[in-house]
Amino acid sequence: MNASNGNPGDGSSTGEAAPVQALLAAFDETVRESHVQERFGDAGRAFSNVLGTWTEPFAAAMREFEPSAHSRAAAHAMADLARLTGTFARDTAQQLASAASDSPDPASGECQSVLAARIDDAFRAFSSSPEFDSARRHAAATVMDWLERDPASARALARALETPPAKAGPLARPWADEPRAAMLDANATLIRYAGERTARASLLLVPGFMVDPDIFDIDPQRSVVRTLVAHGVDTWRLDWGRPDETGDRPTVADRIDRIDRAVDTVRDVTDGRRPALAGHFHGGLLALLYCIRRPDKVGGLVTLSTPVEFASGSDTLADWLRACNAERLADLFGDVPGAVSAFLMAAASPMQSCGAGLFTLLEGIDTTSGAARAARVERARRFPPAFPGETFRGLYRTFYRDNAFVAEGGAVFDGHRYEPASLATPLLNVFGIHDRIVPPGASAPLAELAQVAFATTREHRGGHFDLITGHRTHTELLPDVAAWLIEHNSRS
Repeated sequence: MNASNGNPGDGSSTGEAAPVQALLAAFDETVRESHVQERFGDAGRAFSNVLGTWTEPFAAAMREFEPSAHSRAAAHAMADLARLTGTFARDTAQQLASAASDSPDPASGECQSVLAARIDDAFRAFSSSPEFDSARRHAAATVMDWLERDPASARALARALETPPAKAGPLARPWADEPRAAMLDANATLIRYAGERTARASLLLVPGFMVDPDIFDIDPQRSVVRTLVAHGVDTWRLDWGRPDETGDRPTVADRIDRIDRAVDTVRDVTDGRRPALAGHFHGGLLALLYCIRRPDKVGGLVTLSTPVEFASGSDTLADWLRACNAERLADLFGDVPGAVSAFLMAAASPMQSCGAGLFTLLEGIDTTSGAARAARVERARRFPPAFPGETFRGLYRTFYRDNAFVAEGGAVFDGHRYEPASLATPLLNVFGIHDRIVPPGASAPLAELAQVAFATTREHRGGHFDLITGHRTHTELLPDVAAWLIEHNSRS
C-alpha cells in the first residue's frame, strides 16, 4: 500500500486524487508508527500492510471515476473513518507490543492470528463508542448519497470491487470425486454426495448468501458434506444459483418454497425419510423458518452461527447494516454485489479479517496444503455471489431493522407468521464463542425463543468460518452433529 505525505482529512488537495491518497494512507501512516514491526518483525510488517485492506478495495475502485463533489465527500468520510480506526489500531498494537510477556512467539506460527484477534476484541468495544458510531454513520450516509446520485458509478464500483486479487487464485476443488447434481428449478440446484447406501440419517444443507456456497466442500480434509457422509449421514446441499442467471427476483417466501421442493425431492429418493435441515448464517435462518412452517416434513434442525437476536449490542454487522439503511443497497443495485456483502462483513471485524485471513494472500505464501486451503477459504468469503435483492430486502426489514423474533414474537412473510415458540422440530443450535460476524449474543437465544422439547445448544471454540473449515469442526463438532442427526432420525 502506498503512503501519502498529505494531510488525510484537510480537504485541500494537491490534485483531485488527494482524497483517495488520504484513504490509502490512513491506516499505513498510523500503524507504521507503532512498535508492532519492532516486536513482531516480518509478521509485524505484514500485519501493518494488510490492515489497510479493509478500506483499500474501496479506495482503489474510486480511482476508476471522474472526481465529483459527492465522490470526494465519500472519500473524505471514508478516510476519516479509516484514520480513526487506524489510530485505534496503533494505540492498541503499542499496548500489546509492550506487553512482551503476554505476546505470542513470532516464530510459533500463531503470531498473526493471535495479535489480530486481540486487537479485534478491543475494536469491537471501540466500535460501539459514540465517536466511532458517528463516523460510521457519516461515512455510510455520504457513500450512499454519492452512489444514489450517480448510479453509473455505483455499477462501476461494484465491478471494480468484484475483481479478485491475483494472489487469491481460482476457487476450484482439486479432487476428482464430484457429487451428483440435478436442477431443482430454473436456477437452484440440489446436490447429493456419495455414501447414501450406508447412511442412517438424511440432511439437507441450506447455504446462506454472504459466502461462496462451495465453502462447504472447500477441501478434501475440511469438507462439511464429506465429513458428514463419512459419519453415516446422507448429505444433500441446496445451491441457490447465481441471481443473474434468470430474470426472477425470489423473495424470502420463494426461498422457503424452494426448500420445500428440495425436501420433497430428498424424501422421494429416500423412500419417505424425513431429512433434517442444517444452515449456516442466513441459511440457518431460512432453515428455521421452513421448519416452523412444515414440521411434518423434517426430522431435525441444525443451526450454525444463525442470528435470531439483532439488537444484542454486540452485533457489529447489524450495526453497519442499520447505519447505511441497507435496504437502499437493494434499491441501488437490485442484487447486492457479493463484494459489497464481503466488505460489510469485513467492516464488522476489520482487524480479524485483514490481520489474520489475508496473510494467505501476501507475497511469500507457501505452497503447503494448509496454505492452499486457507487461500481458497479467503477466495470464497471475499468474493461470494451477489445477494439476491428481494431476499436481502426481506431479511433486512424483518430482522436487522425490526428484530421481529424478539420484538414481535414472530416474523411475517407472504401472509404467513413464523413464531420461534411454535417450532416443533428437534433443534441443535451451534455457535462459535469467537464469532465476530454473528456473535454469541445474536445466536445463543434461539433455544429460549424456540422452547422446543428437544433443544440443545452447543458452544464451539472458534469463529464464524471455523464452524465450516476449522480443524476442531471436522474432528469434534461434525462427528457429534452426525451422531445427533442419527439419534433423532431414529425418533422421527
